[in-house]
Amino acid sequence: MTDTAIQNDRSQGEKLARSLEITNLTLAAIAVIVTHLVAGSGPMFYGVIAGALIGTLNLRSMVWLTRKLIAAEAGSRARYGLLFAVKLILVGSIVWVVLSQLPIHSMGFVIGFSSLLPSALWVAFLRSLEPAAKPQVGADQAKGRIPGKSRYATHQEQRS
Repeated sequence: MTDTAIQNDRSQGEKLARSLEITNLTLAAIAVIVTHLVAGSGPMFYGVIAGALIGTLNLRSMVWLTRKLIAAEAGSRARYGLLFAVKLILVGSIVWVVLSQLPIHSMGFVIGFSSLLPSALWVAFLRSLEPAAKPQVGADQAKGRIPGKSRYATHQEQRS
């Protein structure tokens, strides 16, 4: 894979992560507003706010950790893998404390927290509507080399 193709893959990944985060935040905000309009201010509304806040921060931390994990050298990847495990334990503990100690409605919490799945489905749907990316011409192909053959052989040399 050429450096240009790798850079293009990174920019596509960054674009996907950014659109997922923005869509998640938007759906969480819509859930909070609709809940406030329908149920007013109360345990259900505060549950949606708590769930949306924790869910959004959870997604943000997953994106950050994934970027670090991908960019890390082989020796330091275990550290980010361990951070993923710590994050999972921390989020689970926070959810338990919030649901057991705060006067919020658990269904409201689930509504706020679960905006990630519809966000992922929406972003995937929008991506499926985009035209397919044109294949990148690799450095070997641009110089007339045939993939799978000697890197020094050109089309002319292989025809003879």
